[in-house]
Amino acid sequence: MREFPRTQRFALVALLGYIVAVLVIVTWPTPVDRDSRGTIQNVLRALHDRDLFTFVKYGHIEYTANIAMFIPLGILLALWLGRRWWWVAMAACFALSGTIETFQGLFLPSRYATFDDVIANTTGGVIGSLIGAVILQTLRIRALEKGSPGAAPPRGDGPRPEVIEGAGPSTSRGR
Repeated sequence: MREFPRTQRFALVALLGYIVAVLVIVTWPTPVDRDSRGTIQNVLRALHDRDLFTFVKYGHIEYTANIAMFIPLGILLALWLGRRWWWVAMAACFALSGTIETFQGLFLPSRYATFDDVIANTTGGVIGSLIGAVILQTLRIRALEKGSPGAAPPRGDGPRPEVIEGAGPSTSRGR
């Protein structure tokens, strides 16, 4: 049973669209930053000339972009998988990243397949999965506060009916 069917349907549709976009980016025959690399380096040079952000290099921006690309993927996977299986999103992001880098290394000679990209992508997937888990928990808390039957606590949580005052056969009501 799905806990939050509308959220999970939305996550699935968005996830499919996002995966298509990611696949277009990572299977593009040339690096996607090829045309903007010079502009980015010029901006960095101008900043560095003014002693601003001198610690930031082009590689840092590229690494951060790899992290950022997988954050939405982790969020959407976690939301789609639900509260019980959200953690699988982290493993899925790692597996997808490894597959992408292997594909690029084998079939796209002008692309650069690196283990650093796998680490960055997986980091983004983990961050996104954790954000997704927080969203799922927030949805569950809100549903419990509203008394939604689909968000009842799992078995073993909460008091048993026979220990609730006024419930069960041991009450003295009506006697």
